[in-house]
Amino acid sequence: MTGAPIFVSYSSKDQQVAGTLCQALVLDAAQERRFPPAEPVSSPGTNSSSSTAKTMAIALAAELVLAGVALAVGRPIKTKTPSTATVSLPAAPEKSTAGVTVAPTQGPTATPAPAAPGTTAATPQATTATPHPTAGNATNADPDESAWQTASSANSREAYAQYLKNFRDGQHAAEAQLAMANVILNGPATGKNFDGTWDTTWTCPNLGQYPGYSYQFSGQVVNGVYHGIRGTKGQPSSLVLDGKIEADGAAAFSGEIIVGSSLVGLGAARGTPSDFHALATFANTSAKGRRIEGRPCILTFQRK
Repeated sequence: MTGAPIFVSYSSKDQQVAGTLCQALVLDAAQERRFPPAEPVSSPGTNSSSSTAKTMAIALAAELVLAGVALAVGRPIKTKTPSTATVSLPAAPEKSTAGVTVAPTQGPTATPAPAAPGTTAATPQATTATPHPTAGNATNADPDESAWQTASSANSREAYAQYLKNFRDGQHAAEAQLAMANVILNGPATGKNFDGTWDTTWTCPNLGQYPGYSYQFSGQVVNGVYHGIRGTKGQPSSLVLDGKIEADGAAAFSGEIIVGSSLVGLGAARGTPSDFHALATFANTSAKGRRIEGRPCILTFQRK
């Protein structure tokens, strides 16, 4: 009988019965001389028949023992089969490829939990930045502002004149007129063809409760430069007017008025100075202009 060892499982009482029976069987086998007595173990190179006989005797004794146990217990012999063991393998070492260490693969990527019954899982939405209006956008959206930016960037008489033509009452109208006056006053006087004596009238209309007034005086144009004065410079009720005329008749003026009466001076005290600017257009024998800041006074010129 060959094969894997057989493990017998029985109670303590079974053990006593089996032990007694085994002893009897072994004694009986010995008395009956069912297998020859053991012989000395042969040395290498001797006949192996005695070893074979001994092996057969041991196998026969084992069979008798098992048979006796089975008869004594009255139930089949149960063998124990070793349970399958769980073998833990060591983690795979990191692999290195071309000098780069690659870490062992981690577990599967976590999957978002499903939505609760009756609900819909939220889907990530792409975020699109909403452009905010900038100063440049606002400027481009306003034709008036855009035209003014163009004129002020050019800073020329023609550019300011174009703005005033398109936006006579625009939000930058007074600013454009002042800018144009400064361009002319800071530039060369080229209107020599207007040289001579010019009778000048300064007229301010009524304004609310304040009555209007008018000054008349004489002015001279020399090499395109105008100068006129009414009264005594720096004294109440005086007016000083200076300007330049360009070859095409475009003219600009700056002046100072000294208030002679608070009644006509819009409530300002007598002797208060008031500066102003004006634009005018000259023709061969006449010219007309208008004050830019403050009270809308009119300038008229008549060549002598």
